Amino acid sequence: MNGAPPSAQRPQLIAHAKAYPYARPAMPALLTGEHIRALRRFDPVSGEYLLAAGADESPTDTVAGHLPPRAVENPLLAVGANGSPAVLGRKLSALGHRPLVVMLQARVLDHAVVYSAHLSAYGSVPATIQHSPGSYARVAVLFMPPEQLEALHASESLGVNYAFGRLDTAPVALESGETLEAPSAYLSLHGALMRNGEPLALDAIPQSCPYAALTQESALNYVCELVSPGVALDDFIVKNVLDGAWRSENILSLSRMARRGPWVGFRPLRPETLEQTVAGD
Repeated sequence: MNGAPPSAQRPQLIAHAKAYPYARPAMPALLTGEHIRALRRFDPVSGEYLLAAGADESPTDTVAGHLPPRAVENPLLAVGANGSPAVLGRKLSALGHRPLVVMLQARVLDHAVVYSAHLSAYGSVPATIQHSPGSYARVAVLFMPPEQLEALHASESLGVNYAFGRLDTAPVALESGETLEAPSAYLSLHGALMRNGEPLALDAIPQSCPYAALTQESALNYVCELVSPGVALDDFIVKNVLDGAWRSENILSLSRMARRGPWVGFRPLRPETLEQTVAGD
Protein backbone atom coordinates (compact mmCIF):
# COMPACT_ATOMS: atom_id res chain seq x y z
CA MET A 1 0.00 0.00 0.00
CA ASN A 2 1.32 3.47 -0.88
CA GLY A 3 1.09 4.69 2.69
CA ALA A 4 -1.89 4.44 5.01
CA PRO A 5 -4.66 7.00 5.52
CA PRO A 6 -5.02 8.78 8.86
CA SER A 7 -7.31 6.88 11.20
CA ALA A 8 -10.02 9.53 10.75
CA GLN A 9 -9.80 9.34 6.97
CA ARG A 10 -10.04 5.56 6.58
CA PRO A 11 -13.73 5.30 7.61
CA GLN A 12 -14.58 8.11 5.18
CA LEU A 13 -12.85 6.32 2.28
CA ILE A 14 -14.71 3.11 3.06
CA ALA A 15 -18.09 4.79 3.51
CA HIS A 16 -17.68 6.77 0.28
CA ALA A 17 -16.85 3.65 -1.74
CA LYS A 18 -19.86 1.76 -0.36
CA ALA A 19 -22.28 4.67 -0.96
CA TYR A 20 -22.01 4.55 -4.80
CA PRO A 21 -23.97 5.64 -6.87
CA TYR A 22 -24.89 8.29 -4.26
CA ALA A 23 -28.00 10.37 -3.69
CA ARG A 24 -30.03 11.55 -6.69
CA PRO A 25 -32.77 14.17 -6.88
CA ALA A 26 -36.26 12.73 -6.95
CA MET A 27 -37.57 15.60 -9.06
CA PRO A 28 -36.28 17.58 -12.08
CA ALA A 29 -33.55 19.92 -10.90
CA LEU A 30 -31.05 22.55 -11.99
CA LEU A 31 -27.52 22.28 -10.65
CA THR A 32 -26.13 25.80 -10.69
CA GLY A 33 -22.83 26.44 -8.99
CA GLU A 34 -23.05 24.87 -5.53
CA HIS A 35 -26.84 24.96 -5.48
CA ILE A 36 -29.54 22.54 -6.59
CA ARG A 37 -32.92 24.08 -7.48
CA ALA A 38 -36.17 22.30 -8.27
CA LEU A 39 -37.44 22.75 -11.83
CA ARG A 40 -41.08 23.39 -12.58
CA ARG A 41 -40.62 23.00 -16.33
CA PHE A 42 -37.87 22.33 -18.87
CA ASP A 43 -38.01 22.27 -22.67
CA PRO A 44 -35.44 19.74 -23.98
CA VAL A 45 -35.57 21.32 -27.44
CA SER A 46 -35.08 25.02 -26.64
CA GLY A 47 -33.30 24.65 -23.30
CA GLU A 48 -35.73 27.04 -21.60
CA TYR A 49 -36.56 26.31 -17.98
CA LEU A 50 -38.72 27.56 -15.15
CA LEU A 51 -37.50 27.17 -11.59
CA ALA A 52 -39.91 26.31 -8.79
CA ALA A 53 -40.17 28.70 -5.85
CA GLY A 54 -37.59 28.16 -3.11
CA ALA A 55 -38.37 27.47 0.53
CA ASP A 56 -38.07 31.16 1.42
CA GLU A 57 -40.02 32.39 -1.62
CA SER A 58 -43.69 32.87 -2.40
CA PRO A 59 -45.29 29.96 -4.33
CA THR A 60 -45.88 32.44 -7.13
CA ASP A 61 -42.19 33.35 -7.32
CA THR A 62 -40.60 31.61 -10.27
CA VAL A 63 -37.41 32.26 -12.21
CA ALA A 64 -37.20 31.66 -15.94
CA GLY A 65 -33.96 31.01 -17.77
CA HIS A 66 -32.38 28.97 -20.50
CA LEU A 67 -29.31 26.87 -21.06
CA PRO A 68 -26.81 27.85 -23.76
CA PRO A 69 -28.10 26.82 -27.23
CA ARG A 70 -25.75 23.84 -27.67
CA ALA A 71 -26.53 22.40 -24.23
CA VAL A 72 -29.48 20.42 -25.62
CA GLU A 73 -27.46 18.76 -28.42
CA ASN A 74 -26.06 15.87 -26.36
CA PRO A 75 -28.41 14.79 -23.57
CA LEU A 76 -26.30 12.45 -21.46
CA LEU A 77 -27.54 9.35 -19.65
CA ALA A 78 -26.17 9.28 -16.12
CA VAL A 79 -26.38 5.70 -14.89
CA GLY A 80 -23.87 5.97 -12.06
CA ALA A 81 -22.29 8.69 -9.92
CA ASN A 82 -22.87 11.43 -12.52
CA GLY A 83 -26.54 11.30 -11.55
CA SER A 84 -25.66 12.68 -8.11
CA PRO A 85 -25.64 16.51 -7.95
CA ALA A 86 -23.02 16.43 -5.20
CA VAL A 87 -20.64 14.25 -7.18
CA LEU A 88 -21.25 15.97 -10.52
CA GLY A 89 -20.83 19.39 -8.95
CA ARG A 90 -17.52 18.40 -7.34
CA LYS A 91 -16.24 16.96 -10.63
CA LEU A 92 -17.05 20.03 -12.71
CA SER A 93 -15.81 22.47 -10.06
CA ALA A 94 -12.52 20.57 -9.75
CA LEU A 95 -12.15 20.82 -13.53
CA GLY A 96 -12.54 24.60 -13.42
CA HIS A 97 -16.23 24.99 -14.33
CA ARG A 98 -19.19 26.52 -12.52
CA PRO A 99 -21.77 23.75 -12.95
CA LEU A 100 -24.87 24.56 -15.00
CA VAL A 101 -26.72 21.30 -15.52
CA VAL A 102 -30.37 20.36 -15.91
CA MET A 103 -30.99 16.95 -14.33
CA LEU A 104 -34.13 15.06 -15.34
CA GLN A 105 -35.52 11.65 -14.43
CA ALA A 106 -36.35 9.20 -17.18
CA ARG A 107 -36.66 5.57 -18.21
CA VAL A 108 -34.17 4.20 -20.69
CA LEU A 109 -35.79 1.34 -22.58
CA ASP A 110 -34.28 -2.01 -23.66
CA HIS A 111 -31.28 -1.49 -21.41
CA ALA A 112 -30.21 -2.36 -17.89
CA VAL A 113 -27.74 -0.66 -15.54
CA VAL A 114 -25.11 -3.21 -14.51
CA TYR A 115 -21.76 -3.28 -12.77
CA SER A 116 -18.66 -2.67 -14.86
CA ALA A 117 -15.72 -5.06 -14.49
CA HIS A 118 -13.42 -2.49 -12.96
CA LEU A 119 -12.77 -0.48 -9.83
CA SER A 120 -12.92 3.29 -9.59
CA ALA A 121 -10.18 5.46 -8.13
CA TYR A 122 -12.41 6.00 -5.07
CA GLY A 123 -12.79 2.25 -4.50
CA SER A 124 -16.28 1.49 -5.84
CA VAL A 125 -17.46 -0.94 -8.50
CA PRO A 126 -18.91 1.54 -11.01
CA ALA A 127 -21.81 1.21 -13.43
CA THR A 128 -22.26 0.76 -17.15
CA ILE A 129 -25.28 0.28 -19.38
CA GLN A 130 -26.10 -3.07 -20.98
CA HIS A 131 -28.39 -3.76 -23.94
CA SER A 132 -31.23 -5.93 -22.63
CA PRO A 133 -34.39 -6.18 -24.80
CA GLY A 134 -37.56 -5.69 -22.77
CA SER A 135 -35.75 -4.19 -19.79
CA TYR A 136 -35.90 -0.63 -18.55
CA ALA A 137 -34.03 1.42 -15.97
CA ARG A 138 -34.74 4.72 -14.23
CA VAL A 139 -31.76 6.97 -14.88
CA ALA A 140 -30.85 10.64 -14.90
CA VAL A 141 -30.58 12.63 -18.11
CA LEU A 142 -28.19 15.58 -18.06
CA PHE A 143 -28.22 18.70 -20.22
CA MET A 144 -25.10 20.85 -19.94
CA PRO A 145 -23.01 23.29 -21.99
CA PRO A 146 -20.64 21.50 -24.39
CA GLU A 147 -17.53 22.78 -22.62
CA GLN A 148 -18.73 21.20 -19.38
CA LEU A 149 -19.51 17.91 -21.15
CA GLU A 150 -16.03 18.00 -22.65
CA ALA A 151 -14.57 18.55 -19.18
CA LEU A 152 -16.62 15.67 -17.80
CA HIS A 153 -14.96 13.35 -20.32
CA ALA A 154 -11.70 13.85 -18.44
CA SER A 155 -13.24 12.34 -15.30
CA GLU A 156 -14.37 9.23 -17.20
CA SER A 157 -10.92 8.20 -18.50
CA LEU A 158 -12.06 7.89 -22.12
CA GLY A 159 -10.11 5.19 -23.94
CA VAL A 160 -9.14 3.56 -20.63
CA ASN A 161 -12.35 2.96 -18.68
CA TYR A 162 -15.16 4.26 -20.90
CA ALA A 163 -16.13 5.08 -24.47
CA PHE A 164 -18.46 7.99 -25.26
CA GLY A 165 -21.12 7.80 -27.93
CA ARG A 166 -24.80 7.68 -28.85
CA LEU A 167 -27.15 4.81 -28.09
CA ASP A 168 -29.28 4.62 -31.22
CA THR A 169 -31.35 1.75 -29.79
CA ALA A 170 -32.07 3.33 -26.39
CA PRO A 171 -35.18 5.51 -26.52
CA VAL A 172 -35.54 7.55 -23.34
CA ALA A 173 -38.96 8.38 -21.90
CA LEU A 174 -38.80 11.56 -19.82
CA GLU A 175 -41.19 11.78 -16.89
CA SER A 176 -42.60 14.94 -18.46
CA GLY A 177 -43.86 12.84 -21.39
CA GLU A 178 -41.30 13.68 -24.10
CA THR A 179 -39.18 11.02 -25.74
CA LEU A 180 -35.49 11.45 -26.50
CA GLU A 181 -33.94 9.43 -29.29
CA ALA A 182 -30.27 8.43 -29.42
CA PRO A 183 -29.02 9.87 -26.11
CA SER A 184 -25.31 9.97 -25.43
CA ALA A 185 -23.74 7.71 -22.81
CA TYR A 186 -20.53 6.32 -21.39
CA LEU A 187 -20.03 2.57 -21.93
CA SER A 188 -17.45 0.57 -20.04
CA LEU A 189 -14.48 -0.65 -22.07
CA HIS A 190 -13.89 -3.32 -19.43
CA GLY A 191 -17.22 -5.02 -20.04
CA ALA A 192 -19.84 -6.14 -17.56
CA LEU A 193 -19.01 -7.82 -14.27
CA MET A 194 -20.28 -11.39 -14.55
CA ARG A 195 -21.56 -14.05 -12.16
CA ASN A 196 -22.78 -17.43 -13.39
CA GLY A 197 -22.59 -16.17 -16.95
CA GLU A 198 -24.82 -13.13 -16.42
CA PRO A 199 -24.23 -9.43 -15.71
CA LEU A 200 -25.05 -8.09 -12.25
CA ALA A 201 -27.49 -5.19 -11.93
CA LEU A 202 -27.21 -2.27 -9.52
CA ASP A 203 -29.69 -2.66 -6.69
CA ALA A 204 -29.66 1.14 -6.15
CA ILE A 205 -31.08 1.83 -9.62
CA PRO A 206 -34.84 1.21 -10.01
CA GLN A 207 -35.13 -1.10 -13.00
CA SER A 208 -36.78 -4.15 -14.50
CA CYS A 209 -34.31 -6.62 -15.98
CA PRO A 210 -33.52 -10.36 -15.89
CA TYR A 211 -30.28 -9.96 -13.93
CA ALA A 212 -29.59 -10.50 -10.24
CA ALA A 213 -29.17 -7.20 -8.40
CA LEU A 214 -26.47 -6.49 -5.84
CA THR A 215 -25.90 -3.59 -3.48
CA GLN A 216 -22.59 -1.79 -3.84
CA GLU A 217 -21.23 -3.48 -0.71
CA SER A 218 -22.25 -6.92 -2.01
CA ALA A 219 -20.63 -6.17 -5.38
CA LEU A 220 -17.43 -5.11 -3.61
CA ASN A 221 -17.48 -8.31 -1.55
CA TYR A 222 -17.91 -10.37 -4.72
CA VAL A 223 -15.05 -8.59 -6.49
CA CYS A 224 -12.83 -8.89 -3.43
CA GLU A 225 -13.41 -12.64 -3.29
CA LEU A 226 -12.65 -12.95 -7.02
CA VAL A 227 -9.36 -11.07 -7.15
CA SER A 228 -8.11 -10.89 -3.54
CA PRO A 229 -9.47 -13.86 -1.59
CA GLY A 230 -8.67 -13.68 2.09
CA VAL A 231 -8.40 -9.88 2.17
CA ALA A 232 -10.88 -8.11 4.44
CA LEU A 233 -13.32 -5.98 2.46
CA ASP A 234 -12.49 -2.67 4.13
CA ASP A 235 -8.75 -3.28 3.63
CA PHE A 236 -9.46 -4.14 0.00
CA ILE A 237 -11.31 -0.85 -0.51
CA VAL A 238 -8.64 1.30 1.11
CA LYS A 239 -5.79 -0.38 -0.76
CA ASN A 240 -7.56 0.09 -4.10
CA VAL A 241 -7.92 3.80 -3.34
CA LEU A 242 -4.32 4.33 -2.24
CA ASP A 243 -2.41 1.92 -4.46
CA GLY A 244 -3.11 2.60 -8.14
CA ALA A 245 -0.79 -0.15 -9.39
CA TRP A 246 -2.54 -2.76 -7.25
CA ARG A 247 -5.93 -1.48 -8.39
CA SER A 248 -4.81 -1.80 -12.02
CA GLU A 249 -3.81 -5.43 -11.43
CA ASN A 250 -7.23 -6.14 -9.95
CA ILE A 251 -8.96 -4.47 -12.90
CA LEU A 252 -6.93 -6.57 -15.34
CA SER A 253 -8.01 -9.73 -13.51
CA LEU A 254 -11.66 -8.65 -13.60
CA SER A 255 -11.54 -7.76 -17.28
CA ARG A 256 -10.40 -11.28 -18.14
CA MET A 257 -13.63 -12.59 -16.61
CA ALA A 258 -15.93 -9.93 -18.08
CA ARG A 259 -18.33 -9.82 -20.99
CA ARG A 260 -17.49 -7.11 -23.50
CA GLY A 261 -20.39 -6.12 -25.71
CA PRO A 262 -22.09 -6.61 -27.94
CA TRP A 263 -22.56 -2.85 -28.11
CA VAL A 264 -25.88 -2.93 -29.88
CA GLY A 265 -26.67 0.40 -31.51
CA PHE A 266 -23.71 2.20 -29.93
CA ARG A 267 -22.25 4.90 -32.20
CA PRO A 268 -18.93 6.28 -30.91
CA LEU A 269 -18.66 10.06 -30.84
CA ARG A 270 -15.01 9.91 -29.83
CA PRO A 271 -13.75 7.00 -32.00
CA GLU A 272 -10.12 7.88 -31.37
CA THR A 273 -10.52 6.60 -27.80
CA LEU A 274 -11.63 3.22 -29.12
CA GLU A 275 -8.64 3.08 -31.46
CA GLN A 276 -6.39 3.93 -28.53
CA THR A 277 -7.85 1.07 -26.54
CA VAL A 278 -7.52 -1.48 -29.33
CA ALA A 279 -3.90 -0.44 -29.85
CA GLY A 280 -3.21 -0.97 -26.18
CA ASP A 281 -4.88 -4.39 -25.87
